[in-house]
Amino acid sequence: VGESAGWMIPSAAVNYSAWALKHNYHPGDTLLFNYQQQGDSVLEVNRADFMNCIKTNPINHHSDGKTLIRISRPGPHWFISGVPGHCEQGQKFGIMVTPAS
Repeated sequence: VGESAGWMIPSAAVNYSAWALKHNYHPGDTLLFNYQQQGDSVLEVNRADFMNCIKTNPINHHSDGKTLIRISRPGPHWFISGVPGHCEQGQKFGIMVTPAS
């Protein structure tokens, strides 16, 4: 996720929405999040929590610094940073997973 920049507060070099649009996603694909283990995390959330950067009820919480998420189903998937203020600064993105053809 985020190419060589990894998972961090976006800068001019990182635009997670643009990055996500460059790829096609199917069940069985994986997303690799590289980040500082002590300084960040990845939350899988629903759309409402994504839109409002709500971190209190994630579907899944990851904080190992090198998170590999296997996409198991088609449909939308939403990811945000679990660190206060990071999502609000743009550290979030969503993907649409399409069924394998």
